[in-house]
Amino acid sequence: MEDPIETGNVGDISVDVPETKLEETRRIVEQEIAEAKAKGRNLLENFEQILPNNFLRNYTETSHMMDKTPEQYGRRTSEQLSLHSPIRIKQTNRQFYGIVDKAIAAEGFSIDEIRSEQVIHKDYWDNIPQDIIRKKMLPVYVRLRAMGYTFADLQ
Repeated sequence: MEDPIETGNVGDISVDVPETKLEETRRIVEQEIAEAKAKGRNLLENFEQILPNNFLRNYTETSHMMDKTPEQYGRRTSEQLSLHSPIRIKQTNRQFYGIVDKAIAAEGFSIDEIRSEQVIHKDYWDNIPQDIIRKKMLPVYVRLRAMGYTFADLQ
């Protein structure tokens, strides 16, 4: 199997992950969630922002950043960039969000289902209540992490 980093084909990577890798990653993520919770934090605090119909995605589109990579955002330090996976560094936002959407579908969800969930469960800030979406989307987060994306990539 060819390496998408080496070939530069980072926009069309497979979201297929062996079940054993998903299980291993799920255990790691569950431990990270528990550790964050013990410190009064939520590991998935901003994960919903990369889902369809959310602030970060909408902002990225309206600010004409869909075809930029994290390196092209400007004002990013090398330390900030080092938190991202090698594949995310090379992907444009359009490519990255396309992979997120494929991971959503691979977990049996539809974009329309996510959007309707967001509409049904809006809170007074006109955002989705994070706990509902985070719990429902945890398998998507696990799949993306198993594919090699980092915590920083998914925030």
